[in-house]
Amino acid sequence: MTEDLGTTDRSTLVARIMELEARLASLLSHGDTQASADLAELKSARQVLEDRLHRCEDLYDFAPIACVTMDGFGLIREMNLTAATLLGMPRAHASSTPFLRFVAPENRTEFLDHLIRCRVSGGHIVELQLVSKSGEKMQGQLHTRAYGDGDARLFPTAIADLTALRAAEAERARLAVANRQAQFSGEAKDRFLAVLSHELRTPLTPVMAALTSSELRSDLPEHLKPTIEMIPPKYPPRGAPHRRPARCESHYPPEAGIAQIGRQRARNSEGNRRSVR
Repeated sequence: MTEDLGTTDRSTLVARIMELEARLASLLSHGDTQASADLAELKSARQVLEDRLHRCEDLYDFAPIACVTMDGFGLIREMNLTAATLLGMPRAHASSTPFLRFVAPENRTEFLDHLIRCRVSGGHIVELQLVSKSGEKMQGQLHTRAYGDGDARLFPTAIADLTALRAAEAERARLAVANRQAQFSGEAKDRFLAVLSHELRTPLTPVMAALTSSELRSDLPEHLKPTIEMIPPKYPPRGAPHRRPARCESHYPPEAGIAQIGRQRARNSEGNRRSVR
């Protein structure tokens, strides 16, 4: 009867090969030359197999990515050193431990669905929040493939730790939002500076608008009105004909002489000083 050696560990497998070699040697003790040559070839093949097993074990144990092998019920059959470090559990204590123990409670339904998909389709990828034995949370991505048939079917799984990647993506998104806000603030500042620069280049515009308003002119003292009249209105009344601003001396009579204009200007200046006081 052929034995199922697909799920046998290395030490048991090697011991079984040595046992078969011993039985074959006892059967061939009558000195058959061809049988002896076959036995020597079998021993050489066994040595090659052991060497390859050692190399494969080293590659598995020291792989930079966490690897876990589960059975159809989600129980851990073996794990490499990287997985033991990631999950915070010694390899000696990991055998037959439910992997569900290392899945966050809110993601356990997704993990069970992941196992069902692996049984049906032969493989599946899922991203879950994992929790180590010490309680540290991490974002992990499980790449699972089915291996074998029947009850001996196994599910080798590679676990990628995406915690740093997801944190970097969140930080990148936060910086993008901050950059958009900074651009909006910069545009608002540019608009403000443009308006302010325009106002600073024309500082007398508000003063001119106030001095030429009809409400202000009606409240001025009589001795200041001639001076204010020299300032042309910024916006002439609607329907008024367009004309050039009058000269400063236009409010004096044409027949007024230079001396009369000078005395009038002196009286206006004196009145201005009194109103200021």
